Amino acid sequence: MQTGASLFRLPYIKVTDWLAQKTFARYIWVQAIGQVFMESMIVISQGKDGVQRSGKAFASALLGLCVFVAVLATVTFSLRQRLRAQICARDAAVLHSVTLFELEKAASYASGFYGMGVAGEYLLDALLDVSRLDGVVAFRVFDTSGNLLDAAPSFFIGGGLSAEDLAKMGTMQPLGRFHRHAALGEYFVSSLIREGEGPPLLEVLVPLHKRGGDKLIGVGQFLLDGTPTLAAFAELDRNLITQAGLALLAALILGGGLTGWAFWNLHRGNQLLYARTRELVRANRELALRSRVSAIGAVTANLLHGLKNPLAALSMYVEERRRAGAAEEGLDDAGEAARRMARMIEDSISILAQEEGGERFDYALGEIADVVMARCGPLAARNGVKIVSEGCPELTLDNRRGNLLALAAVNLVQNAVQASKVGQEVRMEWGLRGDGAVSLLVCDNGPGLPEHMLGDPFLPVRSSKPGCSGVGLAIAAQLVKQMEAELKLEKSGPEGTEFSILFRCSEQS
Repeated sequence: MQTGASLFRLPYIKVTDWLAQKTFARYIWVQAIGQVFMESMIVISQGKDGVQRSGKAFASALLGLCVFVAVLATVTFSLRQRLRAQICARDAAVLHSVTLFELEKAASYASGFYGMGVAGEYLLDALLDVSRLDGVVAFRVFDTSGNLLDAAPSFFIGGGLSAEDLAKMGTMQPLGRFHRHAALGEYFVSSLIREGEGPPLLEVLVPLHKRGGDKLIGVGQFLLDGTPTLAAFAELDRNLITQAGLALLAALILGGGLTGWAFWNLHRGNQLLYARTRELVRANRELALRSRVSAIGAVTANLLHGLKNPLAALSMYVEERRRAGAAEEGLDDAGEAARRMARMIEDSISILAQEEGGERFDYALGEIADVVMARCGPLAARNGVKIVSEGCPELTLDNRRGNLLALAAVNLVQNAVQASKVGQEVRMEWGLRGDGAVSLLVCDNGPGLPEHMLGDPFLPVRSSKPGCSGVGLAIAAQLVKQMEAELKLEKSGPEGTEFSILFRCSEQS
């Protein structure tokens, strides 16, 4: 007969494991998520001060981890005890069901053959049939008062039931108790027992009654081999330890991830705040510079109109003296300077007029390169520096933006010429990028910019060059911005300086 307690125990263990995992997961994940959430909120709320107090933060995190481990161990141990009790109760319930079935069969057999009703004489027969199940070691049968009626095997010692156990049997519920090292002297004749630790036993008390009835007619006590139950306990412990370890690992990973995310967001926020602060400072400087440029522009326009007549008169005077054959020293230089100043005034007035609206036409980039070389040629000749223009594409630029580009390029080339030594050259390298934008590089072989200008070279500074104002690069940057282009310092060092202007040409080109 293979319907023993060990056979009934297997499906229950699977159900119990599933219940254990579900219940355990509910306890553990609630604890883990709550603990990690609290720790992450503490870290986030600490902000920058938390970073500075990393020692205290680490101690707090360690304390929180210890508390979490203690809670986890307490919940795991409590759950372990309850699940073990459930396993014993389930085995007792299975054996109770089998016993009632055998008791019903024994009562029917006794009534049919001997004309007997339900009486204590056939209780032993029913329990004998149950004892044939796998794992049953011994049994005893008691009456409703807890007195011993019979036992098998014969060396199973006598004795009655305790009042507590008898009261439990009155509820018609079986009772299962596991003894890891059973004291065999309490159950069997001591002269037949070997010395040493007893084997694991599962003790089961089952109330004897009619199926579906509530009248107790006796009590059965079974001793079963506890090895399968001990194996089930060991498997349960392994599952609980595994799940506790996974919960702890998940909490550590989640906590570390949230903490890292919080610090990363804090760092990112600090960087963003720093960048926005720098942009605000830059914007304020540009606003102040534009305000000054606007005021200077109004003064400049008035000054330019005022200088036109004196310069024209000076040019006419120099020309008349030259026609008269005068050989005064510096006369040619004065004439050349007057003509150059007049040309600069005309260019400036022309740009101002174009800003207010006027005729639109296109300049070829080659023409702009020629204008820059012509404007800077005399200065380069005096300094013994050569100006070279390379790779100019055959594209055009509208006159407004072309004039602005020419003025900005003249500023950059003049600075490059002044920074170069005799025999060196200044290069204007033109290029066409893949996205259609045009780049103009102005390169020299000078000593590079002063260190205090490397952070932001386009701010007005006090120039160390004789006769220079220190606003050349700032003006060039404003000119480039007016033509919706970009001026950048590409490199600066002992090997030279390189500025780039990135712009787009006219659509009709």
